[in-house]
This record gives sequence, C-alpha cells and structure tokens, in this order.
Amino acid sequence: MIIEYVKSIPEGYQYKLTLLPLACNLDQSILQNNLKGIPKSGVLSLSFTFRVTKLSANNYQVNLILNSNVYQITELEVSLYYLKGNMIVPKKFIPSPINKSL
Repeated sequence: MIIEYVKSIPEGYQYKLTLLPLACNLDQSILQNNLKGIPKSGVLSLSFTFRVTKLSANNYQVNLILNSNVYQITELEVSLYYLKGNMIVPKKFIPSPINKSL
C-alpha cells in the first residue's frame, strides 16, 4: 500500500492510496468499511474518519476527516487486512461548530 499526501481540505486532508500488487482491484466500500488508522507518534487521541472514493483499478482517494484538532505533526499507521502504509498528518485546527455558525 502506497499513500501519498495530495492537499489540505477544509475538514482535514486528502491522500491518494494505491494498493499493491496491481491486481488489488477492490470495491471502494471494502476500503471504506475496513481501512483502519492508528496514531504512531505518541498522540494520545486523534478523532477521525476516512471517506474513500475509487479513482481507478487499484487507486483510491482517501479523505481524512478530522473531528478534533491536530496539535503536532503525527503519523497514522494505516492498515487494510494484511496491507500496511503510513499517512503523515500535518497540524490542523478544526473550527468549532459555534465558530462556523458566526
């Protein structure tokens, strides 16, 4: 599994995920339901979800949706069954719902 940072989005970050070998042509719902992430760099809590979109045979867009602020650059260990990869997560401050309504 290869994970590449693409860009910052308002609710988090966007990544491109490529499954290897090239024969890994999975339905996006399999990734959506089974992609797991665990913070590696001593972060006590990081609240997030993934939103997956299939781009082509073994390429996917993964949006990391943050539910809380990220106070320091961290790394997520991402797994899908036996496949593993790392996702760098830059610092990000998520506006509170109160601030969004102002």
